[in-house]
Amino acid sequence: VALYSIWDMLAKRFLLALQSTSIHRAGPDGVLRQEYIWLGDTRLQIFVGDHLLLGLLAILGLVLWSLLFLVLIYIVLRRNQQSLMEPRISRNFGFFFSGLEPDFFYWEVLVKRMDVLLVYVVTYMQFAPDVKAKLIVYL
Repeated sequence: VALYSIWDMLAKRFLLALQSTSIHRAGPDGVLRQEYIWLGDTRLQIFVGDHLLLGLLAILGLVLWSLLFLVLIYIVLRRNQQSLMEPRISRNFGFFFSGLEPDFFYWEVLVKRMDVLLVYVVTYMQFAPDVKAKLIVYL
């Protein structure tokens, strides 16, 4: 439960390491090119040079922490689905399914956390160059 409570903060930190914006710069030939720069240090292009290692570590952290961690909790709950109300299981994992219907034990771990993760990805990542496009995704 302690690790689960810091999931939110760590997911945001990993996404901050990938947060970028697009700018237009003139290339050597004078043609404007769109570049994505990291908002943590606007001198760096995202996934180029010094940011490459940081970006790869952030992606690895997102996969391991934000996805795999939740899947592992789900697997443990699924494995013990028939005995969720036993004192030992309920004491250790009741935080994740307390107040939910027994058939929907996974709701907090998979559905709600993935929903939060998707909102964070839309908020922190530059996947659409237009702000209006980001707002449409929120709908």
